[in-house]
Amino acid sequence: MAQGTQAGRVSVVTGGSGGMGMATARLLAQQGPVIIADLKERELEAAAAQLRKEGGEIVPAVCDVSSSESVAALARTAASAGQVQALVHTAGLSPTMADWRRIMSVNLVGSALIEQAFAPLMAPGAAAVFIASMAGHTAVNGAAAYRVLDDPLRPDLLAELEKVAGPIDSGSSYGLSKQGVIQLCQRVTPAWARRGARINSISPGLIETGMGKLEFANQPMMAMMLQKTPLGRWGTAEEIAQVAVFLCSPAASYVTGIDILVDGGMTNALLREMRGASS
Repeated sequence: MAQGTQAGRVSVVTGGSGGMGMATARLLAQQGPVIIADLKERELEAAAAQLRKEGGEIVPAVCDVSSSESVAALARTAASAGQVQALVHTAGLSPTMADWRRIMSVNLVGSALIEQAFAPLMAPGAAAVFIASMAGHTAVNGAAAYRVLDDPLRPDLLAELEKVAGPIDSGSSYGLSKQGVIQLCQRVTPAWARRGARINSISPGLIETGMGKLEFANQPMMAMMLQKTPLGRWGTAEEIAQVAVFLCSPAASYVTGIDILVDGGMTNALLREMRGASS
């Protein structure tokens, strides 16, 4: 077990075969065992093999985060390994990958299922990070949508969203789902604090992963967004992972219930432009 790791503690990373998930698992593996979860078994096993080759103690677990039964099985796997010291939930779908209902079911409902299943497993002093998106900050929705998103496990979630938000496509669903992830982490913060645990979210901007490149190729507006990013470049999966691991560490022991934008300054630039502010 890695130096400085507390015995009987384990980290869990969903979306563990993806760019941000694998980068995060690689860093967390320096602290001890890591369970990586993902839907596609072949990619998951390949990621586990690579991380093991790098010296990590890795346990792969196939999981569909939109299925309560599958999430419960992942939670049982984690519980059998010990108390969870870090949970980083990166699993999700981008607009090009599915229709709006599937995006909402994976991104928001899946996040709520993960939070519900893992809250009781978190060790004292442990922390979770959920990956949201800058799209959750730029989506323009009213109070009615906010209230619906604040109850992501309600059985009529999709129908109610259509009522209050009007026609929904995959792009708007993505923004709504990520807004909901931010709200979820903020809403459950007091309950996690009573358990001695913390929970935060990260909102990435343009990140150079397979998913990010897919969206860039299929969404013309992405080129404009890159031009408007003050730092003038893509972010990397490793830069997201570094922030996630920091938020899970004792160095962030007084940080909870917040969303951190890791976007090269793009969200602020876009919002200022929307408000007509000068640069």
